[in-house]
Amino acid sequence: MSEKNTEEAMIAQIREALEESTAQLDPGVRSRLNRMRHEAVAQRRAIRQRRLIWRYAAGALATAAMAGWIFWGPSTRTPQDNALAMMDDMDLLASGEPLEIYEEIEFYSWLSDLDHEFQNS
Repeated sequence: MSEKNTEEAMIAQIREALEESTAQLDPGVRSRLNRMRHEAVAQRRAIRQRRLIWRYAAGALATAAMAGWIFWGPSTRTPQDNALAMMDDMDLLASGEPLEIYEEIEFYSWLSDLDHEFQNS
């Protein structure tokens, strides 16, 4: 006989023994035991619901904290990077070149590289 069958047989024997013992009890005692069982089951459900509510609340709080950290958390740019970027912008504005050149800076960079290639060949 397998373990599962043995376990099921043992559970069936225990259930049968409990049912026989409850059948011999006074009806008043059985009624009180039944009420106590229903109260215990209701109490267990209430505990499960409270735990579930706390889990949802903890999950929502963790999600909000992560979203806040992502949107308002520390930046990857350091103050030195910001200062250098402002200096570059100031250099561009002070150079006197028309700003349209900087809109197509990649083209002009490519053109300069092409010019150097022709000169070197």
